[in-house]
Amino acid sequence: MFEALGPAGVRGDHVEVPVTVGVKNQGNAPAGIFKVAVEYTRPGGGPHGVAFSSAWYRYTAGPLAPGAVAYFKDYVIFPPTARGVSVTLQAIADSCAGDEFKPEYCRVRESNEGNNRSASITVSLP
Repeated sequence: MFEALGPAGVRGDHVEVPVTVGVKNQGNAPAGIFKVAVEYTRPGGGPHGVAFSSAWYRYTAGPLAPGAVAYFKDYVIFPPTARGVSVTLQAIADSCAGDEFKPEYCRVRESNEGNNRSASITVSLP
């Protein structure tokens, strides 16, 4: 589950959007700690990572039992260059989300490797 909790706002030189993210263990066994990243895509551009206000990534607080959900609320912070456009956001919950240089052994084997991305949401940035 991933949704905007309100409209985008300007704070200082950046734009922020309040969001809530829910990470659910859809498997049959306990899941280890997952890292949550958010990507945005602007018209004519590829995906870019966007930081949360409290940290670049958010993590589940501990292992999740089968069917359990971990929720958190935060802001995603956009650079000034993203102002004035509509962007598409997507949250990714994965054991090594966003870490292209991490070794393969940090990956958690999952029963379904294709369900780590949230539905996309579109947000207009002032």
